[in-house]
Amino acid sequence: MQITNNQNLSILNDDSFIIWGDNNQELSFKEADLLSAHPKRDMERMWKVQVKNAGTIPIKTHLYLNQAGLNQNDVLKLRVFSNENNYQNDISSDIVGEKINDSVFIFKDIILDLDHDGIDYFTFNLDDLQSNILVQLNSTCEELGNGIVKILLPENVSSYQYTLESTTTNQVVINTNTGTSNTILFNNLPADKYRVRIKRQGQTDVIRTFDLEGIINQNIDSYYVWQDTPIELDLNTGSYHYKLISPGGQTTEVAPYHLNGIGNYQLKIKNKRGCEITKVLSVLSQTDYDVLQNNSLFKRISVSPNPSHDGNFIVKVELKTAKPLTIKVFNGLGILVKQGQYNSAADFSIPMSIPAVVGYYNIKIFIPEEGKGVNFLIN
Repeated sequence: MQITNNQNLSILNDDSFIIWGDNNQELSFKEADLLSAHPKRDMERMWKVQVKNAGTIPIKTHLYLNQAGLNQNDVLKLRVFSNENNYQNDISSDIVGEKINDSVFIFKDIILDLDHDGIDYFTFNLDDLQSNILVQLNSTCEELGNGIVKILLPENVSSYQYTLESTTTNQVVINTNTGTSNTILFNNLPADKYRVRIKRQGQTDVIRTFDLEGIINQNIDSYYVWQDTPIELDLNTGSYHYKLISPGGQTTEVAPYHLNGIGNYQLKIKNKRGCEITKVLSVLSQTDYDVLQNNSLFKRISVSPNPSHDGNFIVKVELKTAKPLTIKVFNGLGILVKQGQYNSAADFSIPMSIPAVVGYYNIKIFIPEEGKGVNFLIN
C-alpha cells in the first residue's frame, strides 16, 4: 500500500478495489495491559480495509510504515484481523517487518480478505524487552470488584521497586515501594485506570496497565427513544467482549450492536479476566421517554462551544436539587479520554480540555440517581 496511486505498482483485477481508513488515534504504542481483550503493545491507531476481489486469487500486497524512534532490539509486527469476530477475540495473523532504513519498515506479501467477507482490520505491534517479561494478574473477579489486585512476577525477579499511577489523572497513587517477593499486592484501590511501573536496577522498566472501572462505566445510556430506525451502540470492542440480548431473545456477539425496536435489552459486558456484568437498556416510545424526562433531576445541560476547534469547552449543568456530579468524556470508540468529579451543588460551570483530535465524542454526566449524555464534536 502506497500513499499515492502512481507509487503503487501492484496489479488488481478488473472490478476489484481496496479502500482503507483509520480511527484517527495516535501513532503510539499502548502499554501492555493485564485486563484488556487486547493485552499486547498494539498501536493506538487501527485501520479498517474494505476489499472487493473479482478474481479467485486472494489480493496480496506489501505495506510500508514510517516509524522512527525504536530501539535496535525492538521487533515491529503487523497484525491483520480477518473479521470483526477475530478482532474482538484478539486473533490475528502476525507479520514481522523488515527494516529498510532508520525509520521505514516493509511488511511483505500481506494477503487481504482471506475469508472473502470484504472487511479486514490491521494495526502494528511493538515487541520489545519489557513487554516480553511474563507478568500476570492473579485476582478473582470478586477481589477486583473489591479493589484487590495481585500481580505475579517471574520467579527470577526478586529485587525491584514499584510505583502505581492513575492514568486518568496522571497522579502517583502509591510512591516507590521495594518489592520483597514475586507478588505485588494492592488493597482497597478505588475504581480507576492504573499503571504499575516496576523498576529493576540496570534493566528496562516493566510497565503494565489495568482498568478497575471500565467494565461498569461504559459509554452506554440506559434509556433510548425509538424513532423507527435502528440505534447502534458505540462500544469499546478493543477492551471488552459484549453480548446483546434483544427482548425477543436474539443475541448479537459481534459489531454492529443494534437496538431494533421498543423493549428492554440486556447487554453483557466481560473483560479479559472473565468478569461480567449485565446492563439493562430500555428503548421507549416518545411518550414514555418524555414522561421519564419530566421526572429527571436535571433541569438544563449545555456544552459550548460545540463544535470545538481546539478541544476546550465548558459544561454547564443545572439541577433541581444539589447533588455531587461526575463527568466522563468518551471518544467515538467508546474509550474514556477525560473525567472529573465535583462536589455537591445545584449549578455547575466546568471548563474542560481534551486533545484536539477531530471526531465525535460523547459527554456523560452523572449524579447518584441518574445520568445524561451529550454529543460533542471537534472539527
